[in-house]
Amino acid sequence: MRKKFLNILAAASVIFSLSACSSGETSSSSEISSVLLSSSVSSSSSSSISSSSSSVPSSSSEPEPEKFDISKVDNTQKVVDAKNINEDVGGYLYIPDTKIDTPVLDYTINYEKFWDFYDFYYGRKEEETKKKLSVLNWEKKEIGKFAAGSPYLYSQPVYDSRENLSFNLAVMGYNIGVLDPTVFEKVSEEIAQASSEEDKEERRKFLNEIVSDYPDGLEFAQLFHFLDQDFTESHPYIVFSNEKENFIYEIFSVGYIEDEPKYKYYRSNISQEDAYHMAEQAVSHSIWLYPDITITDEDKFITLSTTPYGYYEDVYDNEQIRFVVTGRLLPKDSTYNETCKIEKNPSPVEPVLREKKSK
Repeated sequence: MRKKFLNILAAASVIFSLSACSSGETSSSSEISSVLLSSSVSSSSSSSISSSSSSVPSSSSEPEPEKFDISKVDNTQKVVDAKNINEDVGGYLYIPDTKIDTPVLDYTINYEKFWDFYDFYYGRKEEETKKKLSVLNWEKKEIGKFAAGSPYLYSQPVYDSRENLSFNLAVMGYNIGVLDPTVFEKVSEEIAQASSEEDKEERRKFLNEIVSDYPDGLEFAQLFHFLDQDFTESHPYIVFSNEKENFIYEIFSVGYIEDEPKYKYYRSNISQEDAYHMAEQAVSHSIWLYPDITITDEDKFITLSTTPYGYYEDVYDNEQIRFVVTGRLLPKDSTYNETCKIEKNPSPVEPVLREKKSK
């Protein structure tokens, strides 16, 4: 059943594509491509970085503003509020200075609703499909096409307590791959449907011209900020919250990987041993090295993934890989830093396309 679901998503996504930062030690995902889904703008950030105080000397100068402290982020009430709107909400995800400041759905809860949506989508029943867009939007809004759905927890995640947290909390998000989606409206019906080989080639050419990865795009397109070294150094953490607690993960890997690797980054229900090997796999693919972080076989992880479009020249090749950001869970009593040390990886393992694997 999972394979069928992933295959359906991959077919839709050709039109749009739906972690040394702390001194603490911790105890002890194919990401789905995007389709024409909808989402609202995320709620405002829990906290922001304060500006520096004035350099003009004064005997009665105001006190220096308090620096941003990740440990003070508390999104537990936001989870409660979001669940009052949509019972399918699982938790809240936050990365400072990004639009990833949003409730996330739990695919396990609304599994049947996912299937219901795709039944309508592939039936090309336009009016019904617009209504069904709301099932993958945490606010249940019937927003129009050319937008992204809310991120969601995948593959039987457990997040009710720190003790019970999944060894790998897999969170999927969408990347529509274009800042101005209205350009798709210029495509002829023949190219959009692409029933003939000639039309399919025309669609491929069209997509190759317009799709890319925009860090300022919707939802998980924001992950592409981690391609920038300055941003990555100054954003060491991911915060995931349930109704009672905030879990802080430190990022140790940012990279590209095939959608079906040996250790499944897109699965939450994996063993502790497989989660550790998955983390090792993530490190080997990472474009950044984190020399001050050592992962252990007792760590718990979070994996955020989306479909990229800027790695290979051909858009269809990019559909076979994922852009993945991975972090490890930190203890409650950890010391948190404002920045982390990273180095460019001179030889990250490159993703392997399926057709090349078979040769």
